[in-house]
Amino acid sequence: MITQIDEQIYTDPESFYLLDKLVDLFFIGKHIWKIENPEFILGSQWLKTESLSRLGKRVEFLTKATVKTAYIGEKQKSNILYISNFPKQNEYSLHYGYSILNEPLYIIVENENSDRVFIETLCKAYNRKDLAKAISEGWIFFDSEGGSGAIIRKINKHLEKPYRSRLLVVTDSDKEYPEDKNGVGNIENKCQENEINYVILYKRAIENYIPTEALFSLPQHLHHIIEAYKSLNDDQKDFFHMKKGFNGKGKLPPKQEILFNNINSKDKLFNALRNGFTGNGYNPNNLYELFNDENVTKETLQLRCAKNPEEINYILNQISILL
Repeated sequence: MITQIDEQIYTDPESFYLLDKLVDLFFIGKHIWKIENPEFILGSQWLKTESLSRLGKRVEFLTKATVKTAYIGEKQKSNILYISNFPKQNEYSLHYGYSILNEPLYIIVENENSDRVFIETLCKAYNRKDLAKAISEGWIFFDSEGGSGAIIRKINKHLEKPYRSRLLVVTDSDKEYPEDKNGVGNIENKCQENEINYVILYKRAIENYIPTEALFSLPQHLHHIIEAYKSLNDDQKDFFHMKKGFNGKGKLPPKQEILFNNINSKDKLFNALRNGFTGNGYNPNNLYELFNDENVTKETLQLRCAKNPEEINYILNQISILL
């Protein structure tokens, strides 16, 4: 995260210990040090107390950080963390600022394993090496717990802290058709009330982002389901329940009758799709593993996201902003 430190901290000996630890986070690349007045820092009491062995590295890194500051864009400037010994509104003390930056970015999700694979796949396909590195270094933590209301509970736990951790909520929409209201209104309201960044996926669930090409890596006995799914239009693919199909019933779910009005409950297409991607021992909860398939690329993801071509970039940028 881009961080600006008030000049007074560089002159306060009682701040130097935490300041050193904070600068170490910049040094390893976890955050960006925004430098407004490099000459002041170079002549500060803080640098004068550094040992000769560390002084050279500090000065060299300060120079690099100054150059990097010049390339901070206007959009990035709206997401700067300000640290001061006398914090005003939307600023943090050195103690709390360091605590926030030393922690990972918490991405609160429904399922730690499947959602992590989903995000990692997007990073790899879109060549976001910065985000991939952050995940591998532990600078991003996928935070979840089981049971109904898990995301709300996780948010509440973070809100109990004396400072605001960096939080991003990413959740399925659970929508059954394009114009449907998302099924996570309680999560959306919670995030808005507490000014927490959040992403509600356009499609029904992460499984709906799996390119059709990757589905053919499923066991052969499921390929008739894949062929049926392949024949659907983009909207139908976006809101089909990949795990449960049409809930195994003999008719379409009431809210999906219009979306799937070209499917007769008595034809082969309906029968192939009625139970989703399940059968003969295959667990559809493992569908997320297909994000690791070699056929999942930027190109195939873009085809699967033709209705919302900028959605994946938006998701990745929301992570980057808070990182």
